[in-house]
Amino acid sequence: MEEIEKEVKERLSELDSKLSQKEKRYFHLQSIKNFVFHIFDSKNNIYKSDSRLKLINLKRNKELILDYLKKIENEENPKEKSMELFKNEVKVIGEFMNRNFGFVFAGGKIKYFVFLIWMTCGAFIDFVLMLTSKYSSYYFIIGLLILSISRNVLKSKQKKVYGPNY
Repeated sequence: MEEIEKEVKERLSELDSKLSQKEKRYFHLQSIKNFVFHIFDSKNNIYKSDSRLKLINLKRNKELILDYLKKIENEENPKEKSMELFKNEVKVIGEFMNRNFGFVFAGGKIKYFVFLIWMTCGAFIDFVLMLTSKYSSYYFIIGLLILSISRNVLKSKQKKVYGPNY
């Protein structure tokens, strides 16, 4: 086990036991756990590449996770710093994870917004079809809602979700 991996896992378990549920959301701890699960667990790390640049990016993101955990260990007011931490730290790692590991930005309260967008698209398609033909069913709104929910459930089970307050 690498030195950085050992330190990250120790700090993460320490924070997980020390913080309250609310503080965990403010520090986006579930997102960080998902990142650690895929970056450090060799069974899940499908990021095997000969590209030197990709390996450097992977090492950089391991260090970013460790730095983030060090920052939040001594943070006193998580609510005030929550979005700043997300924008400056978690989002950077999340974008890397999105490009290379298939993560989705749909954790926390964002998922409700995503559901609303999919339902609106379905309702619009159904409305247009209702106006242009005698079609009067709600297949698209139901279909897109099922698609959205199933995609979210699948990504959650794969631990490939990140987002603010998640």
